[in-house]
Amino acid sequence: MMHTSRNVEHQGVVKELKGRDVFVELMRTSACGSCESRQHCGAAETQHQILVFSDHQEDFTVGEEVNIVLEQAKGFKALVLAYLLPLGIVVFSLLILSRMTTREYLVGGGALLMLVPYYVILHVLSPRLKGSFQMKLYKKHNP
Repeated sequence: MMHTSRNVEHQGVVKELKGRDVFVELMRTSACGSCESRQHCGAAETQHQILVFSDHQEDFTVGEEVNIVLEQAKGFKALVLAYLLPLGIVVFSLLILSRMTTREYLVGGGALLMLVPYYVILHVLSPRLKGSFQMKLYKKHNP
């Protein structure tokens, strides 16, 4: 498969195989991971995560390097749902509630409580959303 710049791509290593399940260790680095000054500032961090893929088209072996791909548009959709919409709800609620009362604890508490229905709806829709955010697993093709 040809991966385009419209994809978010990470590399990983197959750690385990169980039936159709492929366990892949994903090595993620922070944005400063490629910075030339990272050794001096100490802010660079690396996280390891194991992902499980059951829906894949190829056969893999333990130790094999793989590519994990997510369409960039889907990554943006996740960003909106996880961060931007909740932020908008809180800011909008703060503005409305601050017009209704001068008690700051009620304004702040009320704004945070407005997130409860949002996250309940998100939880109810999670099976449908999960299917739309599936990452794809591919063999790493070295040129």
